[in-house]
Amino acid sequence: MRPIEEQVILITGATDGLGQAVAADLAGQGAALLLHGRNPERGQQTLEEIRRRTGNDKLTYYNADFASLADVRRLAERVTADHDRLDALVNNAGLGVEVRRHVSRDGHEMTFQVDYLAPYILSHLLTPTLVASAPARIVNVTSAGQADATIHFDDVMLERRYDGVQAYCQAKLAEVMLTFDTADALRGDGVTATCLHPASYMPTKMVVGLFSVQSSIADGVRSTVRLIADPALDGMTGRYYVMEREERANPQAYDAVARARLPNDSRACRQTRGPERAMDDATRDRRRGDAPLTDTARPEPQAGRPVGARDSATVAVKRADGGQGHSAGGAQRRRIAVSPMAPPRAGAASGDGLGTERLAALSDGIFAIAMTLLVLDLKAPGPSDDLGGALAAQWPTFLSYVLSFLILGVFWVGHRLQFSYIRRFDRLQIWINMVFLMVMAFVPFSAAVLGGHARERTAIVIYGANMTAGWTLLLVNWWYAARHDRLIDLQPDSRLARATLRLLWVAPLLYPVGIALSLMSTTASIVVYALVPTLYVLGHPDRHGRGTPTDRAPSEQSDG
Repeated sequence: MRPIEEQVILITGATDGLGQAVAADLAGQGAALLLHGRNPERGQQTLEEIRRRTGNDKLTYYNADFASLADVRRLAERVTADHDRLDALVNNAGLGVEVRRHVSRDGHEMTFQVDYLAPYILSHLLTPTLVASAPARIVNVTSAGQADATIHFDDVMLERRYDGVQAYCQAKLAEVMLTFDTADALRGDGVTATCLHPASYMPTKMVVGLFSVQSSIADGVRSTVRLIADPALDGMTGRYYVMEREERANPQAYDAVARARLPNDSRACRQTRGPERAMDDATRDRRRGDAPLTDTARPEPQAGRPVGARDSATVAVKRADGGQGHSAGGAQRRRIAVSPMAPPRAGAASGDGLGTERLAALSDGIFAIAMTLLVLDLKAPGPSDDLGGALAAQWPTFLSYVLSFLILGVFWVGHRLQFSYIRRFDRLQIWINMVFLMVMAFVPFSAAVLGGHARERTAIVIYGANMTAGWTLLLVNWWYAARHDRLIDLQPDSRLARATLRLLWVAPLLYPVGIALSLMSTTASIVVYALVPTLYVLGHPDRHGRGTPTDRAPSEQSDG
């Protein structure tokens, strides 16, 4: 890389938050900066403030609203017309989590356009200038939230079921995929492409007063500026960083089929393939010595309207420049499920929206231990005992063991099935599941009481209360997920949702019936208890060939 004072660097979303702070840092080092924003007044204020603080006069402001792809193209045209060299492009502008679905002027879901399509087009249109300026760098500011996303190619624009968290996280995942594709396309041309989660919960307008600050703005600046200007990273390309630590991104970002489908199969990207052709043709023509082609493609507008969505934690979502949002305006109280800048994840997920893998592992362990403990109440007859008589004397314990093992098995299957339909847990739902697992860990005790005192009403009540609590918590877990839009590919009024809810209601109703019957006959109570796993297995919708969402491979989904 050239010395920083000789570099020309374009930063999008540079009039607020992280983008503004990165611009001030680079200006202080003497770089020539091209600062992008969508509010001319704020843009001029930013220029004046940075000039005053750094004494750097090599600053230019460019206005463009990324809600319009025509504005993105005009920005690229103006930059290439004004500058014959560009040493670094920092794609920082973006929207946060939007509670309602908004459609851009070009007919695309707004978050996907601003956070992915805009940097996609801008990067491709500026590629000839970057290649001509090599060595050069492209740095995409993404989020650790990408780790919790899955891009569903049959509904990239989230027209059938909108969720603001999914919109944000999938756009950030798409930006990571863009980074890797750009790195591959330009490998050997002297232009590197990297992306990063700069820092978690920085003291920005979106965080202060709503979340505990975990990182400083300086942390985010240090991480971002390092990828822009650190000579030690010369030649490093196709990498994802969490702050200054290289990490693996979402597995889908490494999926060759998904990477190919993103630009080629999704409706929005098919409509914006002009820039991709421009980059490919420009690169090929440069290698042949021909003049690069220019992009003339324009997407056709599509109809769309806001669609409501329900989310869970109240935060301030601000549409503003600077990595914390794109559009101008003050902070607004909205209902969302995770912070747009989620913390680095440890394992499956991070932030307020927590993934399911670790909780599922804990659930598996507790169920395995509980099911194993059941057998400890069975005693092998001694050498001097009458084998038949000793075994016959333990029939209540055998009955309790078999019944409890089957019921725990149905609990486990039901709990795991819920995990396949729930995309993430927030902290309240984590504790719902913690209490559920505590109740499951109590089953060996209640089973031992039932096995030792099968004809006593108190034992029937203890066992029935244990099971009623478990099924009730399982029902609450499902209800909470459905109520707060945490289900994957499942409308709350769908046949599967109704069937599952009906099944979850059966057990909490039957066990109290069994408890009541103990006033007349403990045997009748045990028969009712035994009906629960039987009815659940016979009535479960998966027996009729529906399967779970994870059973449907991407290749089986149609683009639409």
